[in-house]
Amino acid sequence: MLDAVANAIWHVFNFLDDKSTGLVVKSRLKVLTANLGTILNSYNVERGLDDFRSTPHLSFEHFKYYLSMELFSSLPSTLDLGTRMEYQHQIEELCWLISKQSLLKRDRPVFSQQSVFQMFRIFCCLSEEISDQRVGITFAMHVDELKRISEAFVNSVGRKFDVEEFGRVTQNTEFFTFPLMLEFIERRYGANVEEGGAKEAVQELYDTYALDVLRKGHLSKKGELFPTFREYWFVLKPFCLTYFSNSDEKDKKGEIALNATLRVETPSGPAVGDHGGNIGSTSSLTMSAGSLGSMDKVGTSSEKLDNKPAPQSSSTKQSHKFSIKSPERNCDFIASDHRSKLQWIAALKLAFDSCDLLQSYQRSLANRRRRDREVSKRKECEERQRRASQIDIMEKTKAQLFAEKLVRLALNHTQHSIDLPFVEKAREAAEAEAKSLAKERELDEKRLRALEGIKEQLEKTLEEETQARRDEEIVRNLQARVLREEWEKRDQLELLHEEQKRLLEEEKEKRRQFEMVQREKESKLAAIEKRLKELEEDRRKLDKELRVARIKVSSSEQNKEILEARLRLQWIAALKLAFDSCDLLQSYQRSLANRRRRDREVSKRKECEERQRRASQIDIMEKTKAQLFAEKLAREAAEAEAKSLAKERELDEKRLRALEGIKEQLEKTLEEETQARRDEEI
Repeated sequence: MLDAVANAIWHVFNFLDDKSTGLVVKSRLKVLTANLGTILNSYNVERGLDDFRSTPHLSFEHFKYYLSMELFSSLPSTLDLGTRMEYQHQIEELCWLISKQSLLKRDRPVFSQQSVFQMFRIFCCLSEEISDQRVGITFAMHVDELKRISEAFVNSVGRKFDVEEFGRVTQNTEFFTFPLMLEFIERRYGANVEEGGAKEAVQELYDTYALDVLRKGHLSKKGELFPTFREYWFVLKPFCLTYFSNSDEKDKKGEIALNATLRVETPSGPAVGDHGGNIGSTSSLTMSAGSLGSMDKVGTSSEKLDNKPAPQSSSTKQSHKFSIKSPERNCDFIASDHRSKLQWIAALKLAFDSCDLLQSYQRSLANRRRRDREVSKRKECEERQRRASQIDIMEKTKAQLFAEKLVRLALNHTQHSIDLPFVEKAREAAEAEAKSLAKERELDEKRLRALEGIKEQLEKTLEEETQARRDEEIVRNLQARVLREEWEKRDQLELLHEEQKRLLEEEKEKRRQFEMVQREKESKLAAIEKRLKELEEDRRKLDKELRVARIKVSSSEQNKEILEARLRLQWIAALKLAFDSCDLLQSYQRSLANRRRRDREVSKRKECEERQRRASQIDIMEKTKAQLFAEKLAREAAEAEAKSLAKERELDEKRLRALEGIKEQLEKTLEEETQARRDEEI
């Protein structure tokens, strides 16, 4: 994922490097890192930049390494291609918004700002990373890739691409940066093109390389609810087949997710499966490379400008029909003609084969072409070295033959005048010179081998040092992270300690309140017990008064009997009186009436006194019963309240014991943490 967006991030890094030193301040990189983390749903990633390396500046190589370790490594490995391309689009759009101020600067602009953004994304897809000791890391597009997109642009605007002219213009330049590429295409091929045509041509290139569109065109699709075919505008990508109501691609009607388990079938038989089956019957569905075209282009020119096809008969529709089969559902399609059907089938097969890639299809093709260029370049270099060595050997052989020829000629001319010992000496001198030349050659070969060995050792040592620096950086980052985590843990422990202190204070406060409530309850209980004693004393007094009242009642009954006896005695006395009063001056009846009246008044007065006495006794008894009942209720309420207070006291004692256990546990934890801190300090 990082390799796919490294180009766009480099442009932002280069924009932030306003002094062209190859280094950017960390404070500027924090903003970019935070925005990248927001896109990838990984927050607070920029905080680690302060601890990453001890310098206030970072090079692009170090910044890229930090992003790979802290940000992009957190992405799941099972991320599907559609999500990866969506992330890539958002990151490249972010980088464009930051760096477009410098990328839009040019003398004679031809393309609109939207077209320049699309060319920027195309450049990010096709460019490659170049390392230079003088300049550092740059991203540039190879001349072959520039030729490819220039040819596609020229063909899109309806002109002929001149390969020889392109070769003459670019023969001295192998790589093009984005400003050079944009200026080259605008001045060479876009200067005399209408704005609408240039915009559409750039849009086609953008669809192909940036959006990874494999094919576009009209197809008739069978409905899911109603078995009728309806025509839509389809856009095929490696991970999905999307269809719209028209070619504007604004009113999206649906999407079919693609994977390697899908297969395409035609009425004559299986077309394309996940195991690469044949395309229908061999005789009727054989396709050549020329008929299908290159699959890295968006269909054909006729398909791009495809109008709605004419109505077809049922037999023609059946021959142009194909289906996408899956275990869950089947989708039936009808193409406009047989050629379009074969092209769609080939494009679908390509999509099935590319849906499991970890990068876009066009980027994988660009990487493949880059590897092919590197292999061919390496082979050319080896071939030049081999030819140079052969030429050196031929030159040395020619020199040796020429020297031997001179020696033979000298011997032929002087064999009559020069004696044999001189010839032998010349031969020995030539042989000695040849041996010395051979020894020098052997020494040169040994030196060359030694230098190659030293070079390999130096390269190996350099790789080991680089790896050691990386390991040291990783260890340093890990140490910084561990230290940061330790500080965070220490802060958490301090917070926990403060929380424990606060909890202990709260528990102490609760205990004080509980003791206060307990004392209040005990005082209330004591008051209730005192009241119970007072009520008991009152009850005893009332019992004593009741006994006294009963004694008084019994005495009153005895007094009544005495009064009745007295009354009888009075009657006897009255009779005696009557006997004695017969000689009175008034009638006897009147005297009796007067006596009865007096008796009635006396009895009435006695009855009134008796009623008053009984009413007072009844009132005393009712009051006594009410007091006894109130005492009983008060006693029961006091007993219930005493029981509830006893239960509350037991619950409070249990809570107090639990709080004491928690306090002991917290003190034990605090001692362990203190001991751990001491061990850590040691």
